[in-house]
Amino acid sequence: MNFTSRWFFIKTKLSGKIALVPYLALGLSLCLTLFFWRMYDHSLQNSAEMIYKDKTEEITSRIFKGIHENEQILRGVAGLLNASNEVSRKEWRQYVSYLKLHENYPGILGIGFSKWITPAEKDKHTREIQAEGFPNYNITPEGERQTYTSIIYLEPFDSRNQRAFGYDMFSEPIRRAAMQKARDEGKTCIAGAITLVQETDKDKQTGMLIYVPVYKQGVKVSTVEERRNAFIGFAYSPIRLSDLMHAIFNQMPSDIAFELYISDKEIPESLLFSSIQTLKEVLPEGYHPRYQSESKHQAFGRNWRITFKTLPAFSEAIQSTASYAVLTSGILVSCMLTLIAFMLLSAHDKALYTARTYKESEERFKALSEASFGGVIIHENGLILECNLALSTISGFSYSELIGMNGLELIAPESLDIVRTNIKSGYDQDYEVTGVRKDGSKYPLAIRGKNVVYKGRNARVIEFRDITELKRAEMIRQESEQLTHQLLESTDQGIYGIDLDGCCTFINRSALTMLGYDATACLGRDMHDLIHHSYPDSHPYPVENCPIFRAKLTGEGFRIDNEVFWRSDGTSFQAELSSHPIFLDGAINGAVVTFSDITKRKQTESEREAALARVKKLEGIIPICMYCKKIRDDQNSWNQLEQYITNHSEAIFSHGICPHCYEEQMNLIKSDAVAKKDYVV
Repeated sequence: MNFTSRWFFIKTKLSGKIALVPYLALGLSLCLTLFFWRMYDHSLQNSAEMIYKDKTEEITSRIFKGIHENEQILRGVAGLLNASNEVSRKEWRQYVSYLKLHENYPGILGIGFSKWITPAEKDKHTREIQAEGFPNYNITPEGERQTYTSIIYLEPFDSRNQRAFGYDMFSEPIRRAAMQKARDEGKTCIAGAITLVQETDKDKQTGMLIYVPVYKQGVKVSTVEERRNAFIGFAYSPIRLSDLMHAIFNQMPSDIAFELYISDKEIPESLLFSSIQTLKEVLPEGYHPRYQSESKHQAFGRNWRITFKTLPAFSEAIQSTASYAVLTSGILVSCMLTLIAFMLLSAHDKALYTARTYKESEERFKALSEASFGGVIIHENGLILECNLALSTISGFSYSELIGMNGLELIAPESLDIVRTNIKSGYDQDYEVTGVRKDGSKYPLAIRGKNVVYKGRNARVIEFRDITELKRAEMIRQESEQLTHQLLESTDQGIYGIDLDGCCTFINRSALTMLGYDATACLGRDMHDLIHHSYPDSHPYPVENCPIFRAKLTGEGFRIDNEVFWRSDGTSFQAELSSHPIFLDGAINGAVVTFSDITKRKQTESEREAALARVKKLEGIIPICMYCKKIRDDQNSWNQLEQYITNHSEAIFSHGICPHCYEEQMNLIKSDAVAKKDYVV
């Protein structure tokens, strides 16, 4: 074999081996593709399990949160009963009406009170309720029992709830067991599964009852015996489970079915709710759920059991062509499979991390926003991306209605310009606008916003606070201040107030007129130094001797009429004044002083006393002539008796003649006439 032949042979052999390299690379790449594809597929399964776990935990949380919200309503009702000696039927109706149960708490048929009644009290109790305008009222079922309860309040008092009026829930074993437990332990307890008295043949549902015990006000309830002695009844709420679940879940989960049992065992008698029965889901023949589980809980004095299983929609939702796409891409681009695999793994890890970070961030936002007393939204260019339940309460829109809504629809037209301006400028301080609710009613609203990054997007967080009650309180305060000001300015008496340092805190117009000052000269000044600094003889008046100062310290009021106040021009006037302390939170916070100028009154009194003194001059020894009856005065002048009395008293004389003098004078006249012979008999 020559050289040429040998070279051809060697080249042919090498060419065959080199031709195998692509196949070897393909085989190796296919193995790597299969390996990484299996890893990716496994991660998808883990993700599906995580989704299933998260969804079941969310369902559980929302169920117990919904029941807890109903319990909180009843605790508020129990607080109302404890805070008042007696709650009338009208007050009960107004309180429950304010809650707007059908709008805010669907599923709750009503809020009621069941009274604890002894056999000795039964007849009297029946007569009292009948006297309220319910002549057909009786405790049902009839019959003699050791103890009775009766539903005396239940609002709204519609046709359904009227069926329960007067019903003795303690007469039924399931209800009685829950009521006894609530009474003796002093805790909320639930009775179920039961058929409510309110149920009719139409849309019949399983029901349950939430009981919150109510005890006498101010009585110890540390032991079971003390709780029984102090017990007066139950604040309770009848609930239809299907209505409640539809309220908790705006849309019933279609990918995971659940059943709620009020027992730690899965028995038909304890089934409260089944989502499959509610959705009327028809499962394919031979269907086996991809995942199923159960959870047990203890809450509201009962054991609970919730079973879960996935529905076909769950498997359809997590089905993805990504796994097969990876495999196909690896076959077609085998030489890039390793790089693609690492990129996929990296992308997967990053996706998990991003999802976990986002979920933690979202949970923090949810926790903070739900803990807020105001409504909170996150919006992008006005479009609401997320909000809390408080916003739903304030605006009247449901959570599902709010998501995706233009947030400016929650603002009244007259306030839109300022809101748009503040959004555009990024203004982050509080300001007030007018809000509008779903029903079209307007209300005062306080808003504060801040620009944030949400899910990688530039967004803005807004807090809504309904300040209706704050505005109402402010208006009442202003009206009260205006009325007080009018009262102060309408009196002719001078009135001013002082603090603990004796400085003026307010003063009315009458006081300023009498004193000759304006308000700026008095407010904040020490009033003793300004108007009460000297005695009538201009000697200094020490503040420690001032009765106003002493009254401010002792907390006792007084009234005197022998003081002197000084005007701005240096003149003074006699004043009658009274002072009474001002108390704040049980402590003396100052005093209010009322005074009048009594100069004229004092002058009149002096004149009266002088007149009385002149009258007193007629007392004692008066020198009088024994013949002419004239009286000598202090200047040694002799005066007629009438003149002297007139000068020394207020008496005025009218002249007449007594019978004796008349007869005497007539005799003289007759005698004189006879003497002159011109008297005719």
